[in-house]
Amino acid sequence: MPPVITLSACYTDAAAADDAASFAAAMGAHGASAVIGTETSVTDTYATRLFAHLYGRLARSRDPDVIAALADARREVQHELETSPDKRDNVLAGLGEWAVVTVLAASSAVTVLDPGITDKVPRPPEPPQIAGLAARGPWYFVGRRAEQRAWPKDLTSPGVAGIVVHGIGGAGKTTLAAELTARIHDREPGRILISMRGPLTLESLLGLLISTVRRELVVRGQNAGAVKALDAVAREDMGWTDRWAVLRGHVLGQVPVLVVLDNFEDNLGPDGDSGFEVGDELLAGLLASWVTDPGTSKLLFTSRHPFTLPGGAEQYLSFRQLGALSRAETMKLAWSLPALDKLDEKQLEEVWRLAGGHPRSLEYLDALLSGGTARYPDVTARLNHAIGHRLDGTGRDQWLAARTSLDAALAETIALAADDVLLDDLLARLAQVPGAVDLLLGVSVYREPVDINAVLFQAGQPDSAAENKPAQEASARRIAEILEDVGITVDESFDLESVPEQVMAQLGPYLAELSRPPVPPFRPPPGTGGTRVRLPGGQPPHHQRHRPSAAVLRTPMDRHRTCRAGHPHRQLRSPAGSPAGSRLLAVASRQGTARRGRRRL
Repeated sequence: MPPVITLSACYTDAAAADDAASFAAAMGAHGASAVIGTETSVTDTYATRLFAHLYGRLARSRDPDVIAALADARREVQHELETSPDKRDNVLAGLGEWAVVTVLAASSAVTVLDPGITDKVPRPPEPPQIAGLAARGPWYFVGRRAEQRAWPKDLTSPGVAGIVVHGIGGAGKTTLAAELTARIHDREPGRILISMRGPLTLESLLGLLISTVRRELVVRGQNAGAVKALDAVAREDMGWTDRWAVLRGHVLGQVPVLVVLDNFEDNLGPDGDSGFEVGDELLAGLLASWVTDPGTSKLLFTSRHPFTLPGGAEQYLSFRQLGALSRAETMKLAWSLPALDKLDEKQLEEVWRLAGGHPRSLEYLDALLSGGTARYPDVTARLNHAIGHRLDGTGRDQWLAARTSLDAALAETIALAADDVLLDDLLARLAQVPGAVDLLLGVSVYREPVDINAVLFQAGQPDSAAENKPAQEASARRIAEILEDVGITVDESFDLESVPEQVMAQLGPYLAELSRPPVPPFRPPPGTGGTRVRLPGGQPPHHQRHRPSAAVLRTPMDRHRTCRAGHPHRQLRSPAGSPAGSRLLAVASRQGTARRGRRRL
């Protein structure tokens, strides 16, 4: 039991419901000399500041006394909050949280360091690094407490061959995998780490595993038999099943290995309606055999999608979906990012409302507010790649300078996240449906409701026999003649309901022709029928280019088939949607006026 325990959480020194001792008191009963806890709830901001002052005082003192250091830290933090020009700090000062924090100890002074001991403290070993993730400092990881506690234990248990962490891009799968790897290394220091990222082949996976395991075993001077077996596994003239048999029987059964495969979605392809499968048959076969009989090895995947393996072997993997950070976790991440830490409470609330608990969005936002430089170089590199196609001839510095305000940076962050996280995935799935990409890009130019004719020009199949142009002008002339012959004047007071039945019988065929929609020389693609596409709005359909939507879609769609453009379907748009009386008033008035003019002449 450590001599001093700090419990930075709420109600750690509050009695249990059955009047049992508090958690802090239980720690003291089990041998802790001093336990710092809280009697009620405490804000994250106050707890962070208090313990920062506490640890600072303990580090600076020659004879560090935890009780005296805590008392001084409470006074210092309360004074800072009361005298701060920041209104948020003044509000915190009014909460009086200094009274919430307690210290349980058997004596009035508890020293945490013996100045008579001068031995150097050994430097802690560096945590293991996984491929594709730049080195992170200590305590960089925020949130996911339940996953950090449970998943390493689950992964190293005998009943699980591996864990697949899946979720949308930017949710923090890679950083969580790195944290899980470090915790597994703490539990099992002898487990050898093999880490790969992105597209794989059977040879690349086996090659890295062979070289890494051989190097570690040679350095440790262990298991000469396994080293010799790896030479056989490296022989490419042998079939992969034979090589796997040697690897499983002579290496993985004795040598504990952890294989981390990051961004595994790069190896997946759509599997009909059932999801995704591994595209490379050899790689899929190897992984299926591996997870079915892993020996002492374990596998950790990160992927945007769950996937299947041949023979249903995915049943030996545990699929864990990673969602968004909670609000509390989001705020802690924001406080750890330099630019976001400077925002006030109202601004942070806006960040939470628009960006939610999406870690990559928060890192992008922090980088944009900092002029394009993120906390870690790999985040900066990813941001530069993401904004590369958005510069549109503008210099990078100029583009970034226009987005340093919170509103502009938030808007750009949302667009970057949608492009980076969602658009490519959605388009990849959409590309599996013939003509779907063309249709999406085609309708993206409209910002008004459009009828089937407009859609047919974008995604229909050419068919001259399908074209039909209603005789609208001739019908309008005949309607005007019939009305004039019976003495009906078409003006603003005209009501179609007032026309006599016998006259309506004469008008019927011409009104039907006038209302019949034109049909362009295209037919709908098979299976689409006559579906009507409706976009937000309500005005009569007409053709307009919606440049923002089309521009956003154009870049990722360049690698897919492009749609038709420039067809003059404005001339063929349907009059459907306008009241029949209004159309009759317009055309009949025009034709009647022209006819009366000719008679006067």
